[in-house]
Amino acid sequence: MVNNSFGLKFLFVVSLVVGAMLIMWFGEQITLMGIGNGSSLLIFAGIVARFPADIQKTVTAVSTGSLSMFLAVVILAVFMAIAACIVFLEKGDRKIPIQYARRIIGQRVYGGQSTYIPFKINTAGVMPVIFASSILQIPIALSAFLGDRFAFFRAMGESWDAVAWYTMY
Repeated sequence: MVNNSFGLKFLFVVSLVVGAMLIMWFGEQITLMGIGNGSSLLIFAGIVARFPADIQKTVTAVSTGSLSMFLAVVILAVFMAIAACIVFLEKGDRKIPIQYARRIIGQRVYGGQSTYIPFKINTAGVMPVIFASSILQIPIALSAFLGDRFAFFRAMGESWDAVAWYTMY
């Protein structure tokens, strides 16, 4: 029997690269159509698509008793507060006042107007939120990958399963 692990690995890498390029192309097409930032919209859609399953897991955890109702309400309140802060910072802008000098041309006076330059507070868009959610998933991934070898990561994974933190991500 011939070991075909190289071919399998090669096919796996090629499929990941082609999939990533296809998603990047979709994001560029969405941006070109003027709908918005395509890559951010695709990532946002991926996050929002998991909401129904996450809500169902949380409801199941509360109904089975592995998660208390108080903790579920606290998790919901924290989630809503974080979402409100994200929207507030995303829509917020700093208005820098501009005062134009008056000009006198002949007998007429021009200018002397006052306006402002709107600077966005978060110029990076939703990318910091995406990076933050990725960083928050690092401990969960470590407990999943290293739980079989190290007791610390196994205990960390079991404690998260007991509290149902995985339903938030």
